[in-house]
Amino acid sequence: MLCRDSIKYFLELCHVYPHIEMLVVSKYVNDGVIKQIHQLTGWINFGENRVEVLEEKADGLKDLSLTWHFIGHLQSRKIKRIVRCADHIQSVCREKELYLINQYAKAYGKVMRVWIQVNDGQQQGRSGVCSVKVQRLVKLAHSLEHVALQGLMLIPEKEDIKAYENVNQLRLMLDPSFKISAGMSDDHMIAIKNGSDMIRIGSALFI
Repeated sequence: MLCRDSIKYFLELCHVYPHIEMLVVSKYVNDGVIKQIHQLTGWINFGENRVEVLEEKADGLKDLSLTWHFIGHLQSRKIKRIVRCADHIQSVCREKELYLINQYAKAYGKVMRVWIQVNDGQQQGRSGVCSVKVQRLVKLAHSLEHVALQGLMLIPEKEDIKAYENVNQLRLMLDPSFKISAGMSDDHMIAIKNGSDMIRIGSALFI
């Protein structure tokens, strides 16, 4: 069930910070609730971290022209399925993944929008690539015809301002036009105030 107060709050937040994009993490809800969110807010970005659920929802809601983001850990054997139904992949951290994404995107006649997940080692047990290796991935992404690099994704520990400082410096060094996807329900304001362009909100929207 939707939390109407939270919906109102995030709509007002988007008005105060018009550059911020909302990515609704929809793993908690069914197609009917996704339709309801879209109708109430106009938000089009929805994210899933499981391939099977992404396929089901993206195929079932084609009539809404939503933009689907895969935000989970990438497994090489499932990349083909992700490329077929996703518009963005936010969790790229290996060269092999980029080559496979490009290969399958070419086969499907599309350009896959990707984000590089950054993790300098502070986020134990989470995927990502350290800052010193990001430049190599960026160079490779730019060389691939069916890959369009959007920016950097980050899952920092709560109130880890240093992580935001590092990723902002990285953006300035690589390409100031890159976007940063960071911040979730519990830390979205910290993320916004520290340079994030897209926040990923899930549990805060639902009762």
